Amino acid sequence: MSFRTAAFLISLLGLHAGLSAAAGGAEGDAGRMTIGFRSVGQEEKDLLTKAGSLIQSRNTAATHLGQGVYIGNSPIKRDDESLFIVTADEAAFKATSKVWVPKEYWTLPVKENDILGEREAAISRDQLEHYIEDQGLHSTRTIRLSKIEGAVSDDILQLLIPNEMISHDQDGVPIETDGKLDTKVEELTGSMAWNVDYDEWEGIQGSKEYTEDTLRARIASLLEKATKAVTEAEKLLESDSPAAAEAISEAVATAKRCAEGVGHFHRHRPDWVDFDEFNTVYKQYSNARKAEAKLRKLKLTKAVEAQKSRLTQAAEKVNDDATRASGIAEAEQAADESNKLLKTAAEEVGGAKIAHEKLESVRKQLNGGDQKEFIELLAKNPRAVWATLQESFTSMNGKEAASLDAAIIDEADITQAEYSIFQEGVDEAKAMAAEIGESVRALQLVVGNPKILCRRGDVNCVHVSSEENGPTAEKPVKAEPADEGELIAIAQQRSKESFDNLLTDFNYKSVVKHDQLYKELNDRLPEFNTVSRTERIAGLSAKLGEGALAVAGLALYGKAVADVFSSDASVLDKAAVVTSILPGVGCAVQLADSVEHGNVDVGHTALCFTEDALLVSGFWEIALVMQLTESLVNWIEAGNEQDKLFNTEVLRSKGLAGWEANFDRMLQYIGSDEFAANTTTRFSSYQILVLYQASQLTGDLHASHKAISGKSSNETDEIVPHIEPELRRQVCAAMAQSKYQLRQNLEAVALHHAAKFSEEYKDKFLKDYREAATKAIPFLGIPISFGSGNLDEVLEDVRRYPLPLHEERIKKAIKEVVERLDTPAPCKCLQGSKQRPCEFADCNTPKPPRGRLDAAGRTYVTNVQSIEHGKRIGLWDDCLALFTTCPYPGSTGEIGRQIWCTPRS
Repeated sequence: MSFRTAAFLISLLGLHAGLSAAAGGAEGDAGRMTIGFRSVGQEEKDLLTKAGSLIQSRNTAATHLGQGVYIGNSPIKRDDESLFIVTADEAAFKATSKVWVPKEYWTLPVKENDILGEREAAISRDQLEHYIEDQGLHSTRTIRLSKIEGAVSDDILQLLIPNEMISHDQDGVPIETDGKLDTKVEELTGSMAWNVDYDEWEGIQGSKEYTEDTLRARIASLLEKATKAVTEAEKLLESDSPAAAEAISEAVATAKRCAEGVGHFHRHRPDWVDFDEFNTVYKQYSNARKAEAKLRKLKLTKAVEAQKSRLTQAAEKVNDDATRASGIAEAEQAADESNKLLKTAAEEVGGAKIAHEKLESVRKQLNGGDQKEFIELLAKNPRAVWATLQESFTSMNGKEAASLDAAIIDEADITQAEYSIFQEGVDEAKAMAAEIGESVRALQLVVGNPKILCRRGDVNCVHVSSEENGPTAEKPVKAEPADEGELIAIAQQRSKESFDNLLTDFNYKSVVKHDQLYKELNDRLPEFNTVSRTERIAGLSAKLGEGALAVAGLALYGKAVADVFSSDASVLDKAAVVTSILPGVGCAVQLADSVEHGNVDVGHTALCFTEDALLVSGFWEIALVMQLTESLVNWIEAGNEQDKLFNTEVLRSKGLAGWEANFDRMLQYIGSDEFAANTTTRFSSYQILVLYQASQLTGDLHASHKAISGKSSNETDEIVPHIEPELRRQVCAAMAQSKYQLRQNLEAVALHHAAKFSEEYKDKFLKDYREAATKAIPFLGIPISFGSGNLDEVLEDVRRYPLPLHEERIKKAIKEVVERLDTPAPCKCLQGSKQRPCEFADCNTPKPPRGRLDAAGRTYVTNVQSIEHGKRIGLWDDCLALFTTCPYPGSTGEIGRQIWCTPRS
């Protein structure tokens, strides 16, 4: 073979500068062995000649087996290059680890800006490292051998010595290495016709080529390794072991590597590796990532719990004059630290939410194709793993094949699970942080006024001895247990009185005169509570204890309102309450108003308590009169235009125009006085339910005080001053939240009907359209019909396309209606020199830009984080009295509340 012919062969094999192949085998000097040949250009020739040994490669060309010096077993020289024979110390070389590298692990050249190709190359390199490690070898101290892609003979092989084993750097300067190969090179000036027979070398591990059996064995080992790592990590997580963090981190990395390995093999050998096998190991990767999210959740909640314990210890110091100041400082530090933890976690979960929402958006756009932008989305995501990114199709055996759609769905599912799990942790941490903040504020309050005893989060704020109550104060006498029936009677009596008073205060005095509503609520709402009224009273009595009998201890009742009311109000979130009880409340409000004005419809009132007609009445009326637009009817009736009805684009444009006209009527209804009136009634229903829950708690607290003190029902009035301020604060917070719930409910109803209308309109439009298109028209006095032709096919084609539902326009219209709802007077406060009416918002609405006006003319002022923050920004006491942090975490990531104010006219 001539050198020119050999060079041509090399170019055919795809080998470039730095990648050598050779042929033959011969012995060199005593104690040394020939290990191959290397063809080099002039620059490297000079360096090799000077060093007399191999030098580290710059790897400017192909690196199929990794970074290092490539030599071949055949003496093939490229044109205009020089050929060197390479020898090594025989004993050292034979003792050096060696491994065969199957072609499935080769890294192939990647085009510039090929993101997916670059990711695939990275996976190949990582899988090769994994493969070498699983042989029990170290990748940088192991010589790699393999066949050559496209070689004319299986005898032509290549060998890679990692750069870390070469004792001269890229410039030929000697360096210290772990390798003792002592390589030497000598330029060959004549021709050679023999190969180094790598197959004869002993101790080479791994597979020169994968067979189906050996490849499947490799896949089985990957699955076993992933399953073992994830199972052990999950056990440590369940046992709350300190080693769980490291184990789960390793499990995620191991499961990802194994899943990528099976996916890699599926792409290379889909005939041997099924999509189902990839899915099996991918499940372990999914489990690992979920476990990682659970660990993040656990670490967060435990960290905040630690601050809660720190607060408890600090509160004990407050009981002693000598340590009171340090106790307050430590309590404040606990609150600050819990808020820092929460802020960091909120930022992290925010990133998870963005990733989740992005993938969910893409999921909705999947159509079975192989969109480039979606492929790049996965390729750029370092945590994404896939089998194949191709169009969706069903394989010959009837199974769904790997595809881009499947990969997007897999990653979307995991990301959603990660976000949901960690968000749960953030929500729990928010609740604890809010409780810590409330407790710290209570401590600060009591230090300023030691006559007040309070209890926050099971932490006594300040101990007040009986001597501090007065020089002749006596310890409270333990009361005899009260009769259960008597306690229930007191609770019921006090609840009814409280309900009537609250209705009057919140401008529902007309409802007070009609007991039907109270009877309905008494009969129906208890079924939604998880404990009986007797159990609730007993629980409050146990929680308040005998400490509540001291004069200062009466403040415990105010804290009980804060602790219990938010869970009571959460009953209103239940779907059954919204669908079966709210309508009745709304009808009672309408009934009371009708009685006030002397126009009662008995039939309507009876129906009202069984069916919700408030929200849907206007919507079904739209459906009844849905019609084609007049302009469309006139256009169809113009006979000379009938032939155009068979044009698909005409059909779509006319249909869309008609739908937009009907949709506009729906928006007009949402903006109508009728819809506003029904919305106001529904909001009143929410408010009255909140007041009912507050009245029930009031009755329970009176009964609890009776049980603890043994006093008569009339003497329990001493707790009222301690209940009412906190009750007002909690009621107003719940009413603000109910406005947000109402908005969500209205959006759901409107969007449901919009979807329903779109289908009904489409049916009616296509039916009328077909009749118009096929109707006989007079021509010279003779009826002539175009017939149906391909019209039915055109109609069905149009039917498949959904009409635009304009969700954002609907939500915007409803948002404006809800914003115009007036807030009850007891929930407003006066602020500033101009005494502007202000109010606190719900916990879910995203924070707007400062100065934003809502539909009712309110202006967003700021987000109040705490009582202390409110004082710093100059909130008046009237507004501070209404403030409370969110008792449950909102979707905004804030624990404070927005305050909105209305300019004085």
